[in-house]
Amino acid sequence: MFLTSEQKSQIRESVDRFYAKAVKLLKADPNAKQIKITYDVRGIVGGKASIQKRAVMVNEQLAYENFDDYLINTIGHEVAHIVAYQLCGLRIKPHGKEWRGVMTVLGLDPVRCHEYDTTRTARRRPRNYIYKCNCSIHRITESRHKQNKNGRFMICRICGFKAAFYAFESVNVCFLMKEKK
Repeated sequence: MFLTSEQKSQIRESVDRFYAKAVKLLKADPNAKQIKITYDVRGIVGGKASIQKRAVMVNEQLAYENFDDYLINTIGHEVAHIVAYQLCGLRIKPHGKEWRGVMTVLGLDPVRCHEYDTTRTARRRPRNYIYKCNCSIHRITESRHKQNKNGRFMICRICGFKAAFYAFESVNVCFLMKEKK
């Protein structure tokens, strides 16, 4: 599930090829320092461009699973951000007309989002817990629930009573609200 050194060198070649094309067609700075590549993006994000670090950040899992498309569309998308900001300044919109123009000149569709399958990369949603006090029902996060279990009790700000664990979020909260009356 990780990229091989050969695939990483292909990503480097793709970044360099898109930037060379921007230098030739858009008069981007040929003496600018080389664009860095990092592999630290996780979750459903395809990639990121850091203008300050002059870097393309790659989602290694999505790159691995969609390698051929990723090399062209996602890498080109991120390089286009760096070129657009370099040519037009920092006050442009990330997916505005300047970025779309760079994408078009690079021969890419100016599409804002990828359509990769992210079921294996999506992060787990935090589980919420339902707590009840004398006056209300409260939804709290898993970390706050753990604090409560370890002796740091949740006190309701309205009635001042200690709220007690009632159910997991999967319980119909509308039903609980009706029950309270």
